[in-house]
Amino acid sequence: MAALSTAVALVMLCLKVAENPATRHHLWILAGMIAASFAIELVYRGVTGRAIRLIRKTHASGGEKA
Repeated sequence: MAALSTAVALVMLCLKVAENPATRHHLWILAGMIAASFAIELVYRGVTGRAIRLIRKTHASGGEKA
């Protein structure tokens, strides 16, 4: 729910900024910040060798207790 609310707020903000010709170029700054964030994350993942896993691996329990 929080992610959806944030996405809606971001879209509304972008629409408001785009309406005003004097501030329309600010959308490029936002796009650049988002692109830089993804680029930094990709470089970090490449350097550290970490991968994003969408599904968590769970260990199957064999019924034995350690």
